[in-house]
Amino acid sequence: MRVSMPSAIIRPAHQWTGILLIFFIGVKMLSGLNFTGAIDIFDVRTASWFHFSKWIDIPLLFLFCFHAAYGLLRLFIGKVQKKWLAFFIASGIALALFLTGAGVMYF
Repeated sequence: MRVSMPSAIIRPAHQWTGILLIFFIGVKMLSGLNFTGAIDIFDVRTASWFHFSKWIDIPLLFLFCFHAAYGLLRLFIGKVQKKWLAFFIASGIALALFLTGAGVMYF
């Protein structure tokens, strides 16, 4: 079975963004649970840095936007004739959502 080029990019990108999303959301959850006192993994300063850091939030937002866009694209890629155009449209929508969300959050 021949795999088209957009599918060869989208499938691993979707898999890796999912794995990284699990990691970043796990860090946010652990630092939040540390604040409530449910667990005691980090000291308060480290938990605060993890929970309120732009270095965690911005990649999390980026991964969320692209993971959602590529997930929807994988859902509909079989029905689209111009796969490259659909790939760039999905990437553009994800980039616009990311820039809008990051702009609202931090700038």
